[in-house]
Amino acid sequence: MGSFFGSGVVKKLGEPKSLLRSLILLILFYIGLPYSPNIFVAEIIFFFIFLIGGLIFPVLMSILQSLTKTSRGTVSALANATMYGGTTLGGVIGGVLFSQISGFRGISIFTHYWCVDPGRINAFFV
Repeated sequence: MGSFFGSGVVKKLGEPKSLLRSLILLILFYIGLPYSPNIFVAEIIFFFIFLIGGLIFPVLMSILQSLTKTSRGTVSALANATMYGGTTLGGVIGGVLFSQISGFRGISIFTHYWCVDPGRINAFFV
């Protein structure tokens, strides 16, 4: 849905503002996600995360492709390969965390150590 209606938002705000606002909203939604009181609220938050993701992806691809005139296909291929590599790695790590620690807490703790205190990330796997 975000890709369908995102062009109107981008036309109104411009690429830089829509990118910045989308990233800020994604950060806020991801911060609030572990504190969801029930699955229904978590699903609503995920809906908005995916909606914003649908808006931000074409904007990011447009910005990346505007960086070069001759290698647009290479830029697009590398961006997609990186995105799907990250999705695969995230699924592997998330699966291990879900199986070892009940609920979403394991992913929240991992993310905290990864972003806030990366020196202690090794303790998470020991």
